[in-house]
Amino acid sequence: MKRLWIIILVWLVLGRTSSDAADVYRLNRSGIFTGSENIFISQTGISGTAVVRIDNMSLTQEDMDGYFDSYFYKHNHFIFGRKGNRLYFNYFAGNTWAAYIDSPVDFILQPGKTYHLAFTAKTHSVPESGELWTDIVIYVNGAVIRHYRGYNQAPQNNTHPVQAGKADGFGTGWDYRGNTFEAVLYPWVLSDADIRAMVMADQRITPAFEVLPEISTAKQMQLAQLRRSALAQSEPVRSRILAAIDCVEYLLLSGYETEAERIITGFDRFDFSGEEKNSIGVLELFDNGNSILCFVNIAGEKYHPAVWFDRNTGRDVFDGAKNEIFRIFLQKDSRTAVVTGRSSDVTSRLTNFTRDEYGRFIFDIRYEQRNVLADVTIILENSRLAYRIGVCGRTPEIKLQKVHFPSWRLSNFEDLPSSVLLVPRMSGMAVPDAVNSRFNYSAYYPSGFASMQFGAWYDKSGGVYFAVEDPIASSKMLSFVTSPESLSVDYIWPSVSQNEQGIWQFAPEAPAILELFRGDWFDAGNIYRRFIENEALWGQGTYGRIPEWLRENSLWLSLIYDDRSLEQIDKLLEYFGMPFTIHYYGWCGKFDRDYPQHRGDPESFTVFQELKRRGIRVVPYTNGRLWELRDRRDEDFEYSRYGEPCAVKDPAGKVVTEGYRNVPFAVMCPAAPVWQNKVADFVCRILNYGVDGVYLDQIAASRFLLCYDSSHPHSPGALDAWYNNGYRPMLLDIRQRMSSEHPDAILASEDAAEPYVGLCDALLPWRYMAHNYVPLFQHCYWSKVQLFGRAGGGDEKLAWNFKIANQLVNNEQLGWMSVESLCRPNRTVTRRFLKSAMYVRRSLTDYFFSGTMGRPVDFRNLRRMPLHCGVNNLCISVPLIESGVIRVDNREFFIFVNPGTEPQQAEVVYDHLHRNMSDSQKIVMQFSNMRVDEVADYAADFSRMIQLAPLEIQIWIIGDIDDEILPVDAQILSEAATLWRSFSTDKDPFSE
Repeated sequence: MKRLWIIILVWLVLGRTSSDAADVYRLNRSGIFTGSENIFISQTGISGTAVVRIDNMSLTQEDMDGYFDSYFYKHNHFIFGRKGNRLYFNYFAGNTWAAYIDSPVDFILQPGKTYHLAFTAKTHSVPESGELWTDIVIYVNGAVIRHYRGYNQAPQNNTHPVQAGKADGFGTGWDYRGNTFEAVLYPWVLSDADIRAMVMADQRITPAFEVLPEISTAKQMQLAQLRRSALAQSEPVRSRILAAIDCVEYLLLSGYETEAERIITGFDRFDFSGEEKNSIGVLELFDNGNSILCFVNIAGEKYHPAVWFDRNTGRDVFDGAKNEIFRIFLQKDSRTAVVTGRSSDVTSRLTNFTRDEYGRFIFDIRYEQRNVLADVTIILENSRLAYRIGVCGRTPEIKLQKVHFPSWRLSNFEDLPSSVLLVPRMSGMAVPDAVNSRFNYSAYYPSGFASMQFGAWYDKSGGVYFAVEDPIASSKMLSFVTSPESLSVDYIWPSVSQNEQGIWQFAPEAPAILELFRGDWFDAGNIYRRFIENEALWGQGTYGRIPEWLRENSLWLSLIYDDRSLEQIDKLLEYFGMPFTIHYYGWCGKFDRDYPQHRGDPESFTVFQELKRRGIRVVPYTNGRLWELRDRRDEDFEYSRYGEPCAVKDPAGKVVTEGYRNVPFAVMCPAAPVWQNKVADFVCRILNYGVDGVYLDQIAASRFLLCYDSSHPHSPGALDAWYNNGYRPMLLDIRQRMSSEHPDAILASEDAAEPYVGLCDALLPWRYMAHNYVPLFQHCYWSKVQLFGRAGGGDEKLAWNFKIANQLVNNEQLGWMSVESLCRPNRTVTRRFLKSAMYVRRSLTDYFFSGTMGRPVDFRNLRRMPLHCGVNNLCISVPLIESGVIRVDNREFFIFVNPGTEPQQAEVVYDHLHRNMSDSQKIVMQFSNMRVDEVADYAADFSRMIQLAPLEIQIWIIGDIDDEILPVDAQILSEAATLWRSFSTDKDPFSE
């Protein structure tokens, strides 16, 4: 074992006094941080910094995987170290190591290099909302390379000291490698600025973050004076001057001090009035009334957009000095180089400018570097910027690794706590105070975790929608990363083909979009809906129709059949008084075995017929993505002959496999014709058993995998092979085969990635439960697909009530709990509430399918509560009143639900202008499943307390008094209310 040299490094952290520095923990000769027994992640949080030289890396990749270093370790609490050529962090949550955090795959530690490594870790708890999470951030040379948030698992505390250079009790191999490092442990969470300052002060370290020039105090005072003068001007002059000042700041931060000084000294002589285009020195300002787009034009060197000034909010959308448009990753041998729109060795020039007949400003800009050429077109129209790009290269020894397009840095808002980051995870998450909570988002599109291609960044005064509006759903990654300086928005295109001559090109059909808007997630969704309806391949009409029986269905139950199942189902039918749909698992043997054979036994066919005889719809489970390597009773039946040739292959030609329940499966390339036919054949065969549809698991849920099999009908690593030339033609072919023999049968799949809307009639969003959840997907695809299902497992007693309420108000069909679970004696309250919700759902069916989602209800004083529910028993904050709105013509149907067993009340605020309704008198019709109908008149705007008894559902109808359709609505809901009120006398056949 090499001798471990430890040099104690004392940092004076920014913002702390010298006496504060005594609070840090230093290493003793035994590799222990003296006095560190009583510091914990879950109290004040902790940080660690180490300067490390990476040695002993001339190993094979296989050896790397078993090669470890421990930089910080506290027994049964946490570890931060090196595993192979990646960084590794983990924490112990009482009975398991819960995190397993690696550095990103594109970050690899290099031998012989010296690094400044750092981590911060802290557990946050908000008992009143039930929130508990642990944040881990890993830094390399001052840049954040990994942020992880672990929910509902706090690190376990203990009094062991923190070690360095060894990890006693963690496992073999962590304590004998001889890296030289300097380390300090802090009983607080260091800020980004703290860690960057350490890196800047260490001459051995090359910062991994961009170090911008500082603007002198004198220059800052000059700019402040110019801004004060600008505010005294009237529009449009005021905004043009402010935009020009932001451009000057851009020049100073980009190192163009001479050009900036000339503009400052000439400000008082420049006329900012009366022109759509203004030029001042090296600045060009283009004003379209809503916003001002500003370019720097440094002759022969740079023509680049510096500022986009939002006239409504009075601020620059860009963090201009860092905004890049694109990042192109080039690889030569084992080295990687990055070319951006702001790289010092890149020149850019305006090749064409037009103002077309629609008033749009159109800029064609060429960016050139010795190995790459990028043509970018930017179109400014109203409050919208559209970017298109074409990239090419002709250097055989250099490969194009990936492209980030767009790669934007959007400026933070002054009032960060009021800012919101909208991300398309599952249905959608609107995350408040995302910067201070260190929220980051990355996911593969299309998948359940990136169901759509857009996000938004906004506060109370306005914001910006951002998207890649890709009409063919090409494979890509979405990355939205917050920082104290800006929001990074990157869309990552992971592979580009290169021909034998070394020529490669990248020119996606998809434009990158920025659009200014006012409002919240609902308004951002309205912008994206325009793209869906006008451009998206899956939004152009529908591939099939949703059958009438599926429209009218209210409830889904999952079933793994046993001897009690039919008896339980009979009792449920009698109790509910209407049929439902069974999602049938295990009908063809053990779950997660023998895919894709899907052949049932005679007992299964008998059960199918018994269920159909009872009027129940049956949709059996299958998997449309995997082929088990031993696909019939632990034998290789067809896999080697048919499955392996169709499987996804990595660049080395190896089959990509995944394991489920310790069983290996090959992931199938959806573009392979033999696989497409295999799926179509088993779907049609199963439909011939007399069922009502087929569920194809994983298709609308799982991320893309790039396939490099040259025998498949796609180029190696093709981005359109997964969907546009894969699952889409597969599912279209299946639907065509179904149309004649099984016109009312449906296709369903897991989660709800958007391009499968229309190809599938029903989608199962079982994981639509998260902190800061919003029904964004439902808003965008309100009646285009039928959603059903939430996950169960480990639920609190009333958890299913809240899930059912959320499904009801958001136009989803109810349930997906198991038959066995719903029939338990202790589910009496849930059964009663579910029956009520089923009748409400049925009575509103026509409105759900003829209307759209209306703007969500505004409340004052609506209370929330913590609730454990769903996947991994996640604890989330839920409102005690669930609400939703259906918009039908000039009427709105408000649905209010109290899923709990205590009375609830809150104040409903109605603003007709905010809701885009006329200003005439309104009439409110109120219906309830528990009280007599009420009709009351209100002015256009009103506030009113809503009071809900336990398990009560209320519906308000708001529309113009002279609306002749209102009496029809009243009659329909009155009839339903009569049924609802009879439920209290029903006898529960399962109660104890």
